[in-house]
Amino acid sequence: MSALTLLALGRRRTLGVVVLMAIVPFGDAAAVLTHGGGYAAALGIHAATGVVVLLTAGLLLAGSAPEARPRPVSAPAL
Repeated sequence: MSALTLLALGRRRTLGVVVLMAIVPFGDAAAVLTHGGGYAAALGIHAATGVVVLLTAGLLLAGSAPEARPRPVSAPAL
């Protein structure tokens, strides 16, 4: 499922977990620093984006209740 599908279905908690797993901006910041890039680009662009991603995930997780699991349907008694 894509993030937009999860959002459209109202699955905010699941979307929060998916967004929390998106730590790519921090890896990008590390790559910029290890390959001779400037601190301004690494921290100002990539690390700041990572912080926004973490804040978004936190808001999605804090603003949603745990999703209920569907109960199994039992067969009617005969």
